Amino acid sequence: MKIEKFLRNIDLEKYIDIFKEEEIEVTDLEKLKEEDYKEMGVKRGPMRRILEAVKNLRDEQITEKDSVWYINLSERKELWLEDAFNEFPLIIAHEYWRLKDLLRNGKTYGAFFQVKDLFEILIKFPVLIAASDIYNKKERSSQENKILMSLLEKPLSLGDWEKLARTIIELDTVDLIIKEILKDIIDVFSKNNIVQWRNNQIGHGALSFDADKEFQKDLYSKIEVLKSHFERCYSNYCKINLYQSTNSNKVILRGKDSNTEIISNSDIFVILEENDKKLYPYILEKENGLKKKLYPYILTKENGIYFFDTFYFYKNITSILNYVEGKKANADSNINELIKAIYTELDRDNKYGIDYEEFSLDCETYSAIEADIIDKLEEIDDFQRPDYIKDWLLSIINANSKGIILIQMERGTGKTTFSRALDELSLNKFKDIKDISIRGYYINDSYSYRVESFTEKLSDLLRQNSSGENIIRGISPLSVSVVDTKKEFARFINEYARAHNKYFGKEKFLLILDGLDEIPSNSDVSIFDFIPSEDILDDNVYVLCTCRTDNELTEYTKNCLNSIKTIASISYNRENKYNNEILMQYIGRNIFQLENVYQFNEKQKQLADILLNKCERRFLYLKAIKELIKCDGNFNIDEVPKGKELFQYYLNKLQSMYGKKYFSTVIKMLVSIATAFEPLTFREISYLLGENRPTFKLLAHLTDLRIFFKVDRSYRGNLITISHDEWKKAVIHNYNEEIVKLIEQWWNNIKELEGMQFEWFHKEYDGELYILSNIIDYYNSFKIDNAKEICNNDFANLFIDIANYLGSNSVIEYHRKIRIKLYSEAIFIKKELIRKNNLQDENEVAEVYINRGMAYRSLMKSNYAIMDYNEAIKIRHSLLKEDKLSDKNDLAIAYERRGEDYRILTQYKKAIEDFDKSIEIRRNLNSINQLKDVDELANVLKNRALALRLIGENEKAFKDLEVSISIRRKLKEEGNLKDENYLASSIMNRGATYLNVQKYDEAIRDYKEATEIRRKLIEYGKLKDTSYLASSLMNLACAYYSAGKYDEALIHCNEAVELSKKLDMEGKLQFKDYITQALVHRGNVYNGKQNYDKAVEDYSEAIILMRELIKGGTVLHNSLINALKKRLEIYKIQKKYYRAIEDCKEIVEILENTTVNGENDFKLKEFLKLEEELLADSNMF
Repeated sequence: MKIEKFLRNIDLEKYIDIFKEEEIEVTDLEKLKEEDYKEMGVKRGPMRRILEAVKNLRDEQITEKDSVWYINLSERKELWLEDAFNEFPLIIAHEYWRLKDLLRNGKTYGAFFQVKDLFEILIKFPVLIAASDIYNKKERSSQENKILMSLLEKPLSLGDWEKLARTIIELDTVDLIIKEILKDIIDVFSKNNIVQWRNNQIGHGALSFDADKEFQKDLYSKIEVLKSHFERCYSNYCKINLYQSTNSNKVILRGKDSNTEIISNSDIFVILEENDKKLYPYILEKENGLKKKLYPYILTKENGIYFFDTFYFYKNITSILNYVEGKKANADSNINELIKAIYTELDRDNKYGIDYEEFSLDCETYSAIEADIIDKLEEIDDFQRPDYIKDWLLSIINANSKGIILIQMERGTGKTTFSRALDELSLNKFKDIKDISIRGYYINDSYSYRVESFTEKLSDLLRQNSSGENIIRGISPLSVSVVDTKKEFARFINEYARAHNKYFGKEKFLLILDGLDEIPSNSDVSIFDFIPSEDILDDNVYVLCTCRTDNELTEYTKNCLNSIKTIASISYNRENKYNNEILMQYIGRNIFQLENVYQFNEKQKQLADILLNKCERRFLYLKAIKELIKCDGNFNIDEVPKGKELFQYYLNKLQSMYGKKYFSTVIKMLVSIATAFEPLTFREISYLLGENRPTFKLLAHLTDLRIFFKVDRSYRGNLITISHDEWKKAVIHNYNEEIVKLIEQWWNNIKELEGMQFEWFHKEYDGELYILSNIIDYYNSFKIDNAKEICNNDFANLFIDIANYLGSNSVIEYHRKIRIKLYSEAIFIKKELIRKNNLQDENEVAEVYINRGMAYRSLMKSNYAIMDYNEAIKIRHSLLKEDKLSDKNDLAIAYERRGEDYRILTQYKKAIEDFDKSIEIRRNLNSINQLKDVDELANVLKNRALALRLIGENEKAFKDLEVSISIRRKLKEEGNLKDENYLASSIMNRGATYLNVQKYDEAIRDYKEATEIRRKLIEYGKLKDTSYLASSLMNLACAYYSAGKYDEALIHCNEAVELSKKLDMEGKLQFKDYITQALVHRGNVYNGKQNYDKAVEDYSEAIILMRELIKGGTVLHNSLINALKKRLEIYKIQKKYYRAIEDCKEIVEILENTTVNGENDFKLKEFLKLEEELLADSNMF
């Protein structure tokens, strides 16, 4: 545009002559400053109009033609300092040129990442040169040491690098060239708010940006900023002579086209021209330059140049970054040890005491962006209500009092989305359904098809209200070990249905089992085995099963479905008219943006038909097309493939925007989540992608892949998983090579962990724990060639060591489950080694069985624990017979562990038999001075005393406890007691025995001593499991109650209940019966104080929770009977006879079902008589 036309367009033609006289064209206007306008006599008002018009003209030029805006941007010479491509140091020149190249080739989102990376490089490069300068000095000032420490004390955000740059420019010893560059880039960061810009933009994703005019303008602006910086600092950048040096030659690394192959482990130096400082140990290379070694902050590896990125002192890992190739790696051991030595040296006299939380990048900005992205993953803003399915389902429910319902829908037509829309804990889109409490369980063939996952997850789901809060307690979990699993499942959902009616006021209860076709045929016990018949369900209880249509099912699934007795079933394929109507409404609302989704013009009708054909009438595919249309204003439907080919087309579209360098991480994320054996936290995903912490860049990738993922919430945080089995299969089919490479990389990461000592319970190690506990599953599932490397005893021992560490240092439920997986992997490896004659000592396997048994016990799975102990005893007996058991105490340990779990299952005679065997072995060993730790004898005596007390053998229990306490007090005096909590445990048991014989003062004395010991251990950080304190408190309260000291009892009961519930909510309560005990004890106190309503409230909560926990065996039957009896006695006082009768009937039923050889006959007769009396009393009123 001519200057005359430009000025006339804004009514400033009077200035035409002035501008022509100065030979100023429109393209020159952007470069004029305010003083230039003043010199020409242009007043402030007209100047502002000119500047605004220039900005508008620039915006119009950028977006003049959407399809080529990025080409225009790359070809506008006034935006680029092209001399920099050839004259600047290699890293800067190449990355600046790459930005232009990405735009020229249409990699628009890759260009955005490149701008971000370029800003990082521009501030990190001079900072690291200065850091190398400081490091290589013979002597350093305290300020210089502080700068080096700032690089190492925590992972640095972009804002931290900016702060560090500001500190460096204050040093007098920094080279002038570096200082001037840093001052300018700091000014750029400040004026353009680069850190905030990066944070705000990173979470949008490529598909949100490409057709966004603001994105285009922003990119233009940042390219201008870069050019201006390069112009101001041109001379200084040209004076930075970067080169590599080998024994044979020295080569300057200048310009984008420096074809020199970077040689791994070669030295990287820099010569700063016009530098007259002669600082040791620099070598004078020429009169006006100094040679500066950049090691260890800039180095070569794998034929590339790497920048120091982060030192994770808690992991002993140094992370380095190759910007040119987009690679992040861990430095080799030499660099790592050097960086660690620097850290140790600097931190010797200045303990920073950095908290682990500071290393997680969980700053407010990052957390807010992550939360926003997670919300995007969770929401389905384009949900189209399939009312035809909902109406059919409600008609069946309203016409039947209970039953099993089956809905079959063809692949990709919205079956799971419909289920989630019903589910109050998921999308909850049918809020007009008021009287039905609805929960869903979603089956996939990765993990949730497993019965263990099914039984554990269902309790978690069903106890929650619609806000996700745990409300319902006390319902026995679903058991796998029962004979009749269908009856067990019916019992389970019937009880929850009653609880939902009580707590949420919903008359009916619907449980959705979505995706029965995902259940594989190779399971001994499957979810199919739990689906009950209608007759054993309570009224108003319904189970909705969903799966694909018959022609998509395997014979196994068809046979299983045929065995289910349904009250109604229906099958929808994608061709049915209702599905077509919904799809058309979806197109109208979400693609054509119509207010009236039924009014299409002819052109829209034609396009809608094309869309239906392309998506094969499947919602899954139509949504992908919608996302593609949304991101591209010039979207050409003819280019879009049909059906399942959309998956790769969608990814190709992303790749076209990212470019190869950045897109590789996108695929790694998709592969990692699609192949995972359980839902992953974002921290775990980050680790799988080679990051030691979550990053902003990964959040952007998550946004772009959101159509493939779904999110569940848990106490561990947000859990991300693949949203549809179709996507998973496509990933595995299309990216098998990438999957294998990733698994091999994960395996290499594991190998580096050998010999490392970490605090594994910190969440920073969640990624490592996930891979460690699943690596064998990965190798077996994807048939990795070098799988034999895993069968290595060193790795088996690594798994064991980590599991043992978690057992000693964490009570988090997730870690308890991880322990079982780690032990299982170790057992697998060791048994393989024995089978191949590569491991001779079978006792090692026995030891792992015992450890796994204790891990099962921590999850209240004593039946599984006993099976493991049986294996251990079998192995050790065999070794003893062959005279191959080096320490007979190993057999004593196995008996003791099994005895403990028999006691938990109330099989007291078996428990005492095992304890007797263990004691006999240990006493024999002790008599000949071969018992290495006499505390083990003290422990088994304590355990036997507990079993003896429970069968009323109090005197024998006292004898065992006196010996146990005596041994432990002596060990404490000698300084040889490993854990003072052991002594507290023995004293606690003696207190319980005193309570049994009604010696209340003695019981209170013992409980107070044990409680005090545990409080001090917690205070000094020596007791990880604070539930021990809860146990002491509730038992002390019980003693006070028995002594009639109700006020003291209530104080300790309240503390015990509060502490137990807090630990349970945090997943840290190993033995959940602690809550029931504390509640019953408090109920007893309220009962004693005649506060009956409060007592009933506590008894009722305890009873509900006991029913849930009773599934481990008969462990809580007596406790449940006691609580029911206490409650019915209050009901009797309150003359609530019908409620008392219900409790009495439940007691009778428990006794009838648990009586063996008539041992409960007397109690049974007692309660049958009581039931008759209550009935008689009720008839009187």
